[in-house]
Formats: sequence, C-alpha cells, structure tokens
Amino acid sequence: MEDDLEKYRLLFDNISDLAYICDTEGKVLLLNRVFEELSGHKPEQFIGKSFAPLFDEENLKKAMDLYTRTLKGESLKREVRFKDTGVLCEYKNIPLRNKKGEIVGVLGTARDITERKRLENDRQNTNKYLEQQVARRTKEWARANEALQIKIVQHTKAEEILRESKEKYSRLVENLQDNYFFYTHNTEGVFTYLSPAITSILGYTTEEFLTHYSEYMTDNPGNEKALKHTDLSLKGIKQPPYELEIYHKDGSQHTLKVQEVPVFDRNHKVIAVEGIAEDITDRKHVEKKSLMYQIQLKHLSSTLSLTEERERRHISEDLHDRIGQSLTVIKMKLEELKDSQVDTDRDRVLDEAGELLNIAIQETRTLTFEISPPLLYELGFEPAVEWLIEQFMERHNIPIEYEGNGDGRMLDDDVSFFLFKSVRELLFNTVKHAGADRIKVSIQRDKDRIRISIKDNGVGFDSSKVQYSIENLSGFGLFSIRERMEHFGGDFNIESKPDQGTRITLTLKQQRGDRGA
Repeated sequence: MEDDLEKYRLLFDNISDLAYICDTEGKVLLLNRVFEELSGHKPEQFIGKSFAPLFDEENLKKAMDLYTRTLKGESLKREVRFKDTGVLCEYKNIPLRNKKGEIVGVLGTARDITERKRLENDRQNTNKYLEQQVARRTKEWARANEALQIKIVQHTKAEEILRESKEKYSRLVENLQDNYFFYTHNTEGVFTYLSPAITSILGYTTEEFLTHYSEYMTDNPGNEKALKHTDLSLKGIKQPPYELEIYHKDGSQHTLKVQEVPVFDRNHKVIAVEGIAEDITDRKHVEKKSLMYQIQLKHLSSTLSLTEERERRHISEDLHDRIGQSLTVIKMKLEELKDSQVDTDRDRVLDEAGELLNIAIQETRTLTFEISPPLLYELGFEPAVEWLIEQFMERHNIPIEYEGNGDGRMLDDDVSFFLFKSVRELLFNTVKHAGADRIKVSIQRDKDRIRISIKDNGVGFDSSKVQYSIENLSGFGLFSIRERMEHFGGDFNIESKPDQGTRITLTLKQQRGDRGA
C-alpha cells in the first residue's frame, strides 16, 4: 500500500483538482496541495484522521453517503460544501482495490464548482427571462400576422435543437479543464454561445469577444483558415481538427486545436455550427523545445566523439614527441656501451642517458597530471584545483587568486573529476576569450553543498542573451557543463555585463558517497 501511495503522490502533484485517498475506516491517507486552497486547512492536519470536521451536518451526510457507497463498489459523484471556506466542490469517488481485487480504500477528486454554480444560476435566470420575452413576443406575432405561424413553428423547432445542444455542451464544459472552450454560431456566422473558459484562454470576456469579433479576427493570423473551415461546416461538410494561430488580448500568440461540426435539423438542413477549441500553446512550446534539445544532444554526442578522438591523437603525439624521442636516444646511448670495438666514455654516456631518463620521467608525470592528476584522487578536489591554478599562472602569466574553506572531505570520484574538468574548461575560456588581467577562483563548502565561483575583470557580455548551444566552441563548453551539472542535480549560473567582467558559479549538493579524508 505504501508503494501505491507513493505512486499516487507523484500523480497528485500534477493534478489541478483536489485529490485524496481514504482507507476503509474513513481516515485520510493522502492529500495533494489543492486541499489547503479549497478547505482552508493544511493537508498534514488531516493525514491519518477522519474527514468529518471539514463539513457541517448536512454536507457530512452527503460525504458519508458517497464514501459508504464507494466502499460497496460504486463509482459516484456528489456536490459537497466545505464548512470553513464555503467552497462548493463536485466530488468523484472510485473504489481503491489491491492486487486481489479487494476494496482497501477510496480514491477521489474534488473540483471547485462555486463560481460555475453561480454562473449557472445567472444563466438560468437569464434564460427564464428570455423565454418569457419570447413567449410574449410570439403571442404578439400570432395576433399581428397569422401568416407567420409556419415560420414560427420552424423557428421553435430549431430553437429546441439548439437548446438541446447547449445543454449537452454545458454538461461537457463542467468536466473539461480550463484549456478548452465551446462555441456555437448560426448560419450567419453570429456566435450564439461561448463557454466562460474563453476568458482564461484568450483574455477576452464573452461580451468583449462577441462585440469586437469581426475586427478581432481580421487582425489574427489564422483568420482566413478559420473562415474557410467555418464555410465548409455551414455547407454540411465534416472536417478533421485543425490548428489555428490566434492572438491573446495581451498580444501573445496562442495555438488552438479546433474541431467544428455542422448541426442539422430534422430535414437535414444546416442550422448552426458547433465547435470546441483546445489551447495547445504550451504543448507546442514543449514539443519545439524537446525537438531542439534532441538536436543539440545529437550534435553533442557527435562533438564529444570528435573531441575524444582529438584527445587521443594529442596524447599519442605527446607520447611520441615528449617521451618516445627521449627513450629512443637513451636506447642509442646504451647501445654505445655494448660496442667493445669503440673507445667509449662510459661515465659520459651513462650521465647523458640518466639525464634523458629524468626528462622522460618528468614528461611522463606532466602528461599524467594533464590527463588525470593523481592529486585529485590522493589529496582531493581543492589541492588539485590549487595545482591547476599554479599551472595556469605559469603558462599564461596571469595572476589568479584562490580562496577556499575545504573541510577535508573527499568528493565522489565521478563528481570530483567532472568539477575539476569544468574548472579547467572555464579557466581556459576565461584566459582565451575574456581579456582579463585578474581572475579569482573561490571554493566554499557548507554542510551539504559545494559552491565553485570563477570571477574575472574581463570584457564581459550580456548574460541574458547567452546561448547554450554547440554552434561554437565556447557555447559547446557551456552547454556540456550545464548538462552535466543537471545530471548531478546541480546549478550552473552566469552573471555578466559588457565591460564589467563575468562570474560563473557551479553549485552542487555533496553526495552521500563523499569520503572522509
């Protein structure tokens, strides 16, 4: 059951409605974050306790009836009001069963319908008034001209069909999320119904949209497409859904997925068009971002392979030029000693061979440090960084200040190696691109976090426009570091302005596997 609760807890975090689980004794096992907003109580106040104090006597009877019948295997819904906030919710319960099919609790959701109920009451009152007006006018028309009776009958039948459609859509609207809205319009293109969700999607109230519809659609990029589909619907042609680009009231562009169907009377004549529009703007953005991210990762994989090959070639060249040549000369020197026919100064040859051997040993150590410094694994991350800073100052003749409060803990090998490579990459970028004459490297640790900061006084740049991509060398480096930081659960932050230098900060939680010195 604990595993099931954890599964539902992850699911509940992504639900916009109140979601809950109760056991067979009426105790609350799980609540999501929406509970506090609707009930006025924190979830932890009711975990392991009865839900009874949340309702007055009348609403508690409804809640208990819903709960009891669900435990008998029924899937039900009821409208129940919270006592302390007055929020009216529509509860939907289903039995929660174990792997054997036994009922072990109740799984339910609750949606706030307070505002919807108020709108329904307002709409009912308005419809009642309109119906009274229609009845009065109908009598006036009947007395004025009996010849119009046939048209009145036809009109009444059409109104009945449209009223049935409105009722059907009203029921559907109650169970839809805020990113959908319904609409209907007559054969002249005039809207006869718009669901309230249009306000949350496009920013316009129903009245604003109806009043300014013509000029509003004229300025929208999808106007021609919308008119074309509507024209086909009015001709009785059913069409597949289509995407429509349209502007929000604030000027931002939204993408709607629209499905329209013609409405026929009993004589199969089109009398209206009904439609549903879904706001898929966020989905389109996510799809676009996901596609770009996949492209970047493919390029990253290719670039990493090329980089690995260049590193192999570089190491091979170093072994040949810096170590191989020295070993070849040593071999030649030692072979001189084997030739008994030649008068050889053995001490001189041995001295020269020893000197060359010392050079080869030193080159081997240098190359080893460049590939993976033993200091990193023997003494820890901070000493390795201090050695790296000394190498940079010696090679590039630039002052680098170091500040740290290392507490002696050894980082996990993978983390330590990644952070060391990142510092080396960032220092190289700074020396190459920043034009700085002063650099400061700071490593600070607290209880569960390590923070690395590299600051320079160079040319800087507009950090708000920085692009993490692989289209250039520096961009690839930043992209690679950022991706690895996210993999380890850390943060990568850049602060920079033109002519004001740059500060790059890497923050990472110290892993459980960190080792004592």
